[in-house]
Amino acid sequence: MSFLLASDLDRTLLYSKRFLTEYPTTAPLTLVENYKGEPLSYMSDQALTQLAWLNDHAHFVPVTTRTTVQYNRIFGITALQPRYAITTNGAEVLYKGEPDVRWAQHIAAQANPHYAQMYRYMTQLDGVERHYDVQHFMYAITTKPAPVEAVDVARELGFTMSQQGRKLYFVPSYLTKWQATAYVAEQCGANFIYAAGDSRLDVPLLEGAHAAVLMRHGTDGIDHLPTTTASGIAATEEMLATAIAHAKSVL
Repeated sequence: MSFLLASDLDRTLLYSKRFLTEYPTTAPLTLVENYKGEPLSYMSDQALTQLAWLNDHAHFVPVTTRTTVQYNRIFGITALQPRYAITTNGAEVLYKGEPDVRWAQHIAAQANPHYAQMYRYMTQLDGVERHYDVQHFMYAITTKPAPVEAVDVARELGFTMSQQGRKLYFVPSYLTKWQATAYVAEQCGANFIYAAGDSRLDVPLLEGAHAAVLMRHGTDGIDHLPTTTASGIAATEEMLATAIAHAKSVL
């Protein structure tokens, strides 16, 4: 039996300076990402050691809503050279750092014909300050919660809406982290998937895996999934310890 850890990145494996002021830790930390010449994200030394073990003895697959360019900034993760990585919420699968052409063709064949209409709707919502089209999905920075009817509008156009703080996402319904993870697991020959995440965009991944955990600091209305007992850095170390235990049981 072959084990695969499919883990979200931000607020699951790595944490911004801003987050660490909210959930302080005494654990030794290592910088894993810079942005515009400034330190941005950190992991604990223990978590990096745990992750390196999983990468060496099992399949570690980063699964992120970040674009590939944004993912490649995380030198602490890319230095491990995971064979597969999933970016753009599942739109891109990387194999040894390069796009998987077969997966790209699969995604292109499902293109939502209402994409432009959904984008116009999003940009006109009250409170939207900035909006971004990342080709496969869209999001806005907003000062107000999305109106209740936005969920129905999104559903009618074939999208899923997710609000995380000031970020409001509209993602095509076919585009999930789970679909890409299932594809990668098939390529790897992995038959036990353990998943970890912290937000609503991770829910399909967590629901699809054989075992999964939600970071306690990311529960916010998600009450049907198992959670870590700890929050922040400690939650990551707890999750990775559980992943290692699962991996050892199937090796």
